[in-house]
Formats: sequence, C-alpha cells, structure tokens
Amino acid sequence: RDELQALAAANPNLRVHLLTTREGEVPAARIDSHALAVAGDDTPLAQRHVLACGPDGFVAAARTRLAQQVAGFQAEAFTPPAALSDADSLGEVALTLARSGRRLIVPRGRSLLESLEAQGIAPKHGCRMGICNSCTCERVSGTTRHLRTGDTQSETAVPVRICVSAPTTDLTLDL
Repeated sequence: RDELQALAAANPNLRVHLLTTREGEVPAARIDSHALAVAGDDTPLAQRHVLACGPDGFVAAARTRLAQQVAGFQAEAFTPPAALSDADSLGEVALTLARSGRRLIVPRGRSLLESLEAQGIAPKHGCRMGICNSCTCERVSGTTRHLRTGDTQSETAVPVRICVSAPTTDLTLDL
C-alpha cells in the first residue's frame, strides 16, 4: 500500500484507488458485489489496470469479476488454490442445515461457505482461509474434504471450518 501510494505521489499520471474488504468497523462489500465506481474518477473500467492481492478465494473472485472487463489484471494469492480430483469436484450433494431443517443441493468441489452464500445464506465467517475459526460448526453426519490439505473427515461432532471445507457426500451441519 505504502509503495503504491508513494508511486502515485511521484507520478501524476498514476492514480491509485485501494479497495479493502477487511478494514474498519464496517468492512467494504465483497469484491464480487462491490460497486467499482471511484469518487472523482470517471475513467471507464475498460481502461483501468487492476492489481489484486489476498487469499486464493478473493483473488479468484476478483479475477472472475474483472479480468475480462479491465485493460490489465494482475494478481497474487497468498494461499494456494485447492487442488481437486475429479471424484471430489464433480456432481452435487444434499446439504441439510440442522437448526432450520433447510435442505440444499450444493456442488462437491466448492467451499461450504461459498455454496451457502450462493443460496442467499450468510453464515458467520471471518478470514475465509480457515485460520480464525469464525465459521466453525459441528458436523452431524456426512463427509467433508479440507480444500487446502485434501484431508477428508467424516467423524460426527467434529468442528468443520466451512470456508475451507467442501462436501464429498450428503452432509448435515449444525447450522
């Protein structure tokens, strides 16, 4: 941040606009839903160059949203992308939320957090990297795969970090 701001201060043709999604009391909207207009700058999106840095999920969301819409897109992820085998990533499973009784159909290769958000459900979460444990809930039944390590877990009452876990079988969570 400091280097980019210093470059902008030294080069009048360079404008730096930072979008941070994890600062302040009320964080900004996620990159996939953030309004990209910058106050005081009417440069069309197609003429902008974008740099994205963060965990793999953030970088992937930024790439999906922006890479084809901007003049240049560069990214650096500080977590590795999940490597999926065909068996772990193909098809769909039933996800039951025990507290509400709601039953959803979700893809196997996608994090539970992303799948829930795609269905309009906003579970508690924080880092999206499996570090802060804000998204942890208990497994009632079923098997999950940790997206970073590839480990599978099917033991009941074991905490599941939904931001880094994908279902591999029908699954019931205490959510």
